[in-house]
Amino acid sequence: MSMQALLYRARELGTLSDITYRNAMIRMSKEGWRRQEPGRHPGLEQPSILPKSLELLESAGIAAVIIAREARAPMNLFSTATARQPTLSNATAEELTIEAHDFASPEKGGRVFSLFDN
Repeated sequence: MSMQALLYRARELGTLSDITYRNAMIRMSKEGWRRQEPGRHPGLEQPSILPKSLELLESAGIAAVIIAREARAPMNLFSTATARQPTLSNATAEELTIEAHDFASPEKGGRVFSLFDN
């Protein structure tokens, strides 16, 4: 959690007065900490809700392929988004692009948009 968020919350809870909060923010600005806070920065946060949700759904007998299809997401992109430790894959834009005929049929009123179309 950032220092700015902690200061803001402390002011909201009445732990810091408005003047103390203002002085702390001025100090943060002077030190350049509003853009880059001091100290070690932890690694990227790892997602936990999506992978756990996927595990629960799969344990209930709902396959990831079905969920991806319902979400109208290409399986490569869906797998990356729901992985415990997402990594950039070597997939090309063509592999990640959803083809309209894969998930949407005119009789169902479906319409698919690709994140990779210009």
